[in-house]
Amino acid sequence: MREYLSGLVVAIDSPSGSRTKTLPLDPQQDAAGPIWVNRGAETGVWTLLLLENDAPLRTFCYNAWHELPEAVGVCAHRGDNRVAPENTLAAIASAVAKGAHQIEIDLTSSRDGQLVLLHDLTLDRTTNGTGKPGDYTFAELRKLDAGAWKGEKWKGGKIPTFREALEAIPQWIQVNCHLKGGIGGAATREIVAMERLDQCFLACGRGDAAAARKVDPRIRICNMSGQRGADSAYPDQTIAMRAQYLQLKGWSDCTPRVCDKLRRHGVTINYYGTSDPVMFRKLIEAGVQYPLTDNLDAMLEVLKVMGIPPATAPLAR
Repeated sequence: MREYLSGLVVAIDSPSGSRTKTLPLDPQQDAAGPIWVNRGAETGVWTLLLLENDAPLRTFCYNAWHELPEAVGVCAHRGDNRVAPENTLAAIASAVAKGAHQIEIDLTSSRDGQLVLLHDLTLDRTTNGTGKPGDYTFAELRKLDAGAWKGEKWKGGKIPTFREALEAIPQWIQVNCHLKGGIGGAATREIVAMERLDQCFLACGRGDAAAARKVDPRIRICNMSGQRGADSAYPDQTIAMRAQYLQLKGWSDCTPRVCDKLRRHGVTINYYGTSDPVMFRKLIEAGVQYPLTDNLDAMLEVLKVMGIPPATAPLAR
């Protein structure tokens, strides 16, 4: 049917006034999504008149009071973990080179208090060690192979320190620091020492958030307590604790109403997680700002189509 559609008349009734515009339809255009929705689209009630051979065919309304956020992008979950071992400098370097807007890393502590990158509660899956990282000194952890599990190419990779990870990430890329177990104060001290308060935030529960704020009240927090979705107290709890971020889980959480409410209170919306390009675009259009993904290349392509460039350089000011 598309080859017979010749245009779309859009009547916009918005706070800035009312006007009508006719948009030609490209027969070759992919109609997978709503063609009138775009980043930064004007909010209001849009009345749409579909034309067939320049004659009216169908009229319908679209409530567009929900506006997409300006600050949107993709979060590389544990770095670019599809191509390199997760939570390693190689995965971070790949995410940086490709232009991830945010990089998520997992932080834990060695027995002697060194902050290192590791997701699991034990070393077994991603290293040739066994047991808990907190049972080892940093020197002992450093001897482990954190790359061979991903393939021969990565053999000999090391568990990086938090400081090494921050040194590898340019300051125009956000760092999502997911804390594992009672290290809110220590992580904040490292961030302050490296002057990265404007770049980093801590994804943690209320206990770690309180400890972090005692070290420096400027530290930014992503509330990870009680991720039970939009129909629960999670968004309201996030606002009440003055967290700057939260991380939704599940498509049903991501209604425009919830996303708009969070953004009105200055909360940046992360989402865990998707590797599906169609779902990724739906999340962005619903108001999510930084979906976490294990498929960085595909998500960057979606953003490119939406007119959102990769984070390969500081924003022009």
